[in-house]
Amino acid sequence: MISLVAIALIVLAAVFAPWLTPHEGAGGTGTPDLATAFGAPSLEHPFGTDDLGRDVFARVLFGARPSLVLGAVVVTLGMVIGTGLGAVAGFAGGWIDEIIMRFTDIILSFPALLLAILLAATLRPSLESAIVAISVTWWPWYTRLVRAQAVSIRERHYVLAARSLGASPLWVLWHHVLPNVLGPVRVQAALDLGAAILVGAALSFLGLGSQPPSPDWGRMVSDGRQYVLGGYWWLTVFPGAAIYVTALTFSFLGDGVQKASDPRARGMSS
Repeated sequence: MISLVAIALIVLAAVFAPWLTPHEGAGGTGTPDLATAFGAPSLEHPFGTDDLGRDVFARVLFGARPSLVLGAVVVTLGMVIGTGLGAVAGFAGGWIDEIIMRFTDIILSFPALLLAILLAATLRPSLESAIVAISVTWWPWYTRLVRAQAVSIRERHYVLAARSLGASPLWVLWHHVLPNVLGPVRVQAALDLGAAILVGAALSFLGLGSQPPSPDWGRMVSDGRQYVLGGYWWLTVFPGAAIYVTALTFSFLGDGVQKASDPRARGMSS
């Protein structure tokens, strides 16, 4: 519940960012103000200002938007593609299963982060390219998870009864297999949201995500690290803390969903 409240606050801060700071231009369009560059945290600028005089607090608020969008879209795409392929592979079996799972194994044979970096570097660096690159590496995990569930479900008595009554494979897949594999998928999706945001921040740190002047947490950490030894610690600490807190709250949410979905875990926690 605490993690849900924290996530709700992060989402609300991202949505209402223009109304939460008087320096909307610094976060929205990246308007510079060189007269106030490298300003330390103060009442007017709670998180200080960056090398171009832009309010860091405003950019942290607006930077939540691409991070949350990336996490939500990547997990949704991975869940939809992976669930569909895994359900078909596990239910159909035979050569269909072999083709889908061997292709899945090919994707999984590459380190996920390195493959995402390679794809993002091949495409034009942008938020959309980062989403595509990470999504390509994300769906195989759902395919493996759902395929294992579907192999078990296809032998259940209610599935065999439906098929013996003349139900088509597509009807059985839609009405019996998919509804019964969504439980573990929801748990995995909740756990993956924080991880996807971290990977997106890593790509942005390398310059492969959102491009300036759009605010992005990973990019802010990358731009500010060259000034850390000069004493301008706030340029990296505040966006880095935003990444940490957001990923941590989503991780706690995933743990909570996992315990709520598993009666044995609920019994142990009580």
